[in-house]
Amino acid sequence: MAQTHGEIHRVPASPQNIRWGSFDAAFPPVLEVASGGLVVLDCVSGPPEVMLPPGSSMTVPEPLRAIHAANPPRLGPHLLTGPVAVKGAEPGDVLRVDIERIELGADWGFCGFRPLGGTLPVDFPYKRVLHIPVDRATNTCRVPVGPGITLPLSPFFGVMGVAPPGRVGRHLDQGTARARRQPRQQGAARGRDPVPARPRRRRDVLRR
Repeated sequence: MAQTHGEIHRVPASPQNIRWGSFDAAFPPVLEVASGGLVVLDCVSGPPEVMLPPGSSMTVPEPLRAIHAANPPRLGPHLLTGPVAVKGAEPGDVLRVDIERIELGADWGFCGFRPLGGTLPVDFPYKRVLHIPVDRATNTCRVPVGPGITLPLSPFFGVMGVAPPGRVGRHLDQGTARARRQPRQQGAARGRDPVPARPRRRRDVLRR
């Protein structure tokens, strides 16, 4: 499961270390760390139906292939690595997560649309998926539209959240919070809305 090298903990993406589309306090942690611990999380993305076509020059990561082969329950669109528990954290605490660095884990990405979904649900009565080559050396991608459009990449952490006891977890999806920013999350006891809650204490807990 999780691996520890000195003070650095690593959680690889694997069928045992992911949940597909769900935050839940009932999920057992794959790693428990002390406040201030450094954790490297390997993350993958994409269901089988958006994978590369045969003969592509790009590569599906082996951990993602293994997850597809294991066929875990799919409760939502996102593959989530974790959960990670913080020693001594209690319901009502404020958790601070510093994102130290984000590294691209594949040489491609994807985007697409389908009927009755997305921002323009009725404008496109068909489905389309684009596989977008990524140049990790230059931190750019080339969108295969027309002659091709090269865009700079600015990765963010995607999906992150906490799971208060007794209810589905709080989800933090903030595209402006990237490496070296300091997003903060709250969890609350007994499922109360954590926004007006007065936290009992603050903990610096994880750096991703």
